[in-house]
Amino acid sequence: MSFVSGRTRAYISSVEAGRRNATLDTVEILAKALDVEPQELITAVPAIRRAARGTKQTTPRSSE
Repeated sequence: MSFVSGRTRAYISSVEAGRRNATLDTVEILAKALDVEPQELITAVPAIRRAARGTKQTTPRSSE
């Protein structure tokens, strides 16, 4: 990703971890590298879609 985008691995890691904010230019470059639309990188993903991607989903425990 860093090679294709021209950004350092440290920068990309910081953006992924939320320690840094990507500029709009960077979002566009990363979107091109990932072959997605830029809005896909900045739009919140509903919980149902996250679960479909394999993210661990928790269920509330009953109070019995």
